[in-house]
Amino acid sequence: MYTRMVIWLTVKSQRKIRWINDCNCKVDEFLLTKASLWKSRKPMVSIKHIYKFGNYAAVTIDGRKIHVHRLLMEYELLNNIPITFCVHHLDGNKMNDSIDNLAIMVSGAHNSHHMNGHVITDKQREMILKANHRRKGMKIQRRVKVPLDELKVFLKDGKSINWISRHYECDWATIKRRIHENPELLEAQHDTRTD
Repeated sequence: MYTRMVIWLTVKSQRKIRWINDCNCKVDEFLLTKASLWKSRKPMVSIKHIYKFGNYAAVTIDGRKIHVHRLLMEYELLNNIPITFCVHHLDGNKMNDSIDNLAIMVSGAHNSHHMNGHVITDKQREMILKANHRRKGMKIQRRVKVPLDELKVFLKDGKSINWISRHYECDWATIKRRIHENPELLEAQHDTRTD
């Protein structure tokens, strides 16, 4: 039988951090050091790497990969940036992380800015659909063909929208939308209510 001994070390001061820029991004290392120490919850090693993660420069803080441009902007604001906002590179160079080149934008406006004039090909559209199918928790709408003449007969017979949606194995809103898109179906539904 052995006993496990735990030794707690108390670090009284942070050693100076030396950055190794593996991806050759443009960044103010003094500001990056201050931002990294602000974000970290524990002391950091004295040699840190800046590497490429995806298309952007990143660093590891407390075991998490963080993009440099986002880290610097969070430090400027002294607050975390919500997911609904993006940090935009003004000159378009993703490796230019100088603070003068960064701006915060709402995600929708940021996407519109980058997609302005861009035409999505059928192959890209198919890849987006496949990616959306793989996402967890997304409800994918299924296209269901609902013949109008059959729908009109069901409505005249007094069938409910819930019954019709179960019959076609689709959502209740799909049947409701189909009825409102076709005025003759609205009349058929109205006729059964007045009888």
